[in-house]
Order: sequence, then structure tokens, then C-alpha cells
Amino acid sequence: MGIVTTTTILSPRDTLTVCQSDTNFEVQVQPVLRTNNAQVIKASLLAGRGAGPVQVILVADELADGRLVRVLADYEVKPTDVFLAYPSTKFMRPVVRAFTDFVIPKLRAVEGIDAISRA
Repeated sequence: MGIVTTTTILSPRDTLTVCQSDTNFEVQVQPVLRTNNAQVIKASLLAGRGAGPVQVILVADELADGRLVRVLADYEVKPTDVFLAYPSTKFMRPVVRAFTDFVIPKLRAVEGIDAISRA
């Protein structure tokens, strides 16, 4: 069975960084499918075309009803950061402030997103 994955999650050397507790491991993989579309990955997994990392929020229903099974449950893909970048808050446009005030609570409410603020 091959790995189904996104084009961005693997390193240029086709390694996948996974974590167990505070330890990171680099695993060499040979993907059978690389795509930048999460729905293609989900459909491929549901069709039994391989195994691969996918965001839990995208497959929560399928995991709950048994159509997909989590393998290597003790491991997780190394998390990535999300940043909102904007010019100085001193000169922040009202529309930018309104957007950040709206989007930050929405992002923090998403399961699987850790609310670490560096502001």
C-alpha cells in the first residue's frame, strides 16, 4: 500500500516528519499520489488507494463511522504554523482590524488548531 499525500507535507527528499510526544522522526516515503487538493486525498483514502496523513477535521465523520481507520495513532504529523501578517498595528486599517478580530476566534474554535498567540 502506498502513501497518498499533499505536495507540501513532504520534504524535497520525500521524508515525512512525524512526532511522538516531544520526539520528531523523519520517515522516508514513496508516495503513489501527490496532490494539492484535500478532497482528492480524502477520496483516495476512502477508495482504499493508500494510507496517508490528512487533517482530522476533514475525515472526522469517516473516522467516527468506521469508513476510515487511524493507523499509527501514537504518532502525528509535525504541526505547522499559521500566521496573519499585516503592517504595524499603529497604522492598521479598520478593515484589517475587523478581519483579524473576526478570524482569530474562528480559527481557535477549529478542532486541531492550538491557540498559541505570539502577538
